[in-house]
Formats: sequence, C-alpha cells, structure tokens
Amino acid sequence: MAYLRDFIPTVNAHDSSELGNNFSEKDFDVVWKFMGFDRGNTPNPFVVHEYGSLSVGRFPRTKNLIKRLVNNKPNMRVFLNSAVQTDMGFKDNLPYCERDMGVSAHFFKVQPNPNTEFDFVYSGSLNRGKVIFSMLNHFKVNMKKSRLLIVGSVPDDIHSQFGSTTNIHFTGRLKYEDVPQAITQAKYGLNIMPDIYPFNIQTSTKVLEYCAAGLPVISTNYQWIRDFERKSGGQFFYCSPNFDTLSQETVDQYSFHCPNVTAYHWDSLIKKSGVFDFLSP
Repeated sequence: MAYLRDFIPTVNAHDSSELGNNFSEKDFDVVWKFMGFDRGNTPNPFVVHEYGSLSVGRFPRTKNLIKRLVNNKPNMRVFLNSAVQTDMGFKDNLPYCERDMGVSAHFFKVQPNPNTEFDFVYSGSLNRGKVIFSMLNHFKVNMKKSRLLIVGSVPDDIHSQFGSTTNIHFTGRLKYEDVPQAITQAKYGLNIMPDIYPFNIQTSTKVLEYCAAGLPVISTNYQWIRDFERKSGGQFFYCSPNFDTLSQETVDQYSFHCPNVTAYHWDSLIKKSGVFDFLSP
C-alpha cells in the first residue's frame, strides 16, 4: 500500500480490512487476493492471486494440490520465491512474478547498540513447535547467565512455562515501527526455525531484519538460511538441533559477517520484481 501511494499515486488502493463489509469486489478495477482459497465469483477485469507462503500443518502438499485444483484462475499470480512457485505446481502458463519478503526502512535506520541490555534476541512468531521450547529451555537451564529478549506475542503455553524465568524477558506484542529499536537492545539475533517443510524453504523475514539492523545472526540449520548465507556473502553461526553447541563463550569468539541487505528494502524489492508493472501508466 505504501509503495503504491509513493510510486504509483494514480492508483487508488484500499485494504479490505479497512473497508469492513461496506464494499463489493465488482467496484474495483483490480482485486489482489492473498491465498488461501478462492472459489467465489469475482467479476473484475483483473484478479491477482498472491502465494506468499505454502500450506502448513498436516498434509501441506495435499493442501497445495487442492488449492491448485480448486482455486479460480486469476489473471496473474505472485509467488514468494521460486521454491513456492515450483511447489504450487501450476501448469496453465499464466503470467507470474516472484516477490520475496522485504524489510521496512525502519530497520535500516537503527544503529548497532554498543551498550546492549540483552545478549540474544528472538523476534517473531513463537508458533514453531518443539524447537522453540527446546531453545527456551536451553537458556533456562544451560545459559542462565545470558539474557534473552523475546519480541512479539507470547502463546499461553510458553508464557506459563518460561514467563518467570529470570534471564528471559518477553516484550509482548509491539508496534511494528518499535521492533527495530527493540532488537538492537541485544548483541545477537536468533532465527529458530524447524527444518521441516515448508518452513525450511521460505524466506525468514527476521533474518533480513536482523541483517538490516546490523545484528549478527545465529540460526538453526536448514535449506533457505544456507542458500541465503551463500548468496549474500554472510557468515552465520549454526546451532545444533538440541542447542548444545550454543553458548555465550562460543558465539562471542565466532567470526560473524552481517551481509548487506539493502536490495531487500521494500521499495527496491518491489520495483525490481515488476509486480506492479501492469499498473504503471
């Protein structure tokens, strides 16, 4: 929305969540849908289906297949990356673009903090299964002298188990524009992702945000992060599955390299993707 306002102001864009129920799709020239399923009738001249992620939960590939078979045919599709495009498996030769995840300008404006209050920060969703509990328990039991900051909403089961742990601090949900300042209160950024489909082939937004803010990255080991490290020229620290290789001393002695991610600035990324070229005058 911000990109459209700034770079294609001739387009009058609206978010359906802001409109509530007081609108009809037929009143718009273009309808952009984040998928999902789409079986309804959309009497518009141009419909875009965006697949920003693959199906999760039980039988994700079956869910992808069902979406491929039953969803209405749009005029154009947008995919997160080539892995998502390949796994969705559409064979109808419709026009498509790839538009990866990007980083807000807020993250590029902050500076690394020389006087950090925390040693590690984890930002983002905690709904990643057992690997999150394993990481938090490692800090609770084996890294009691290291301070961990958790930025974002906290599920009840995690709060009940770790809410009183003295070296783990939960911020709760923050405004998006406040997240960059929060994560720079720590020395290292944690990217804890299970090595399971489809999480292991999808872009980690938090890694891009850590890099934009200048934080060294510590991560679990899986396909996307290894590919990103190689392509970007970064140098990250990888945890073992049970986190027994993660210690304050080890990471303090590690030679990190935080890659330049200016190409992932939302404005640059969207322009390069060509995703809105059909809207340009």
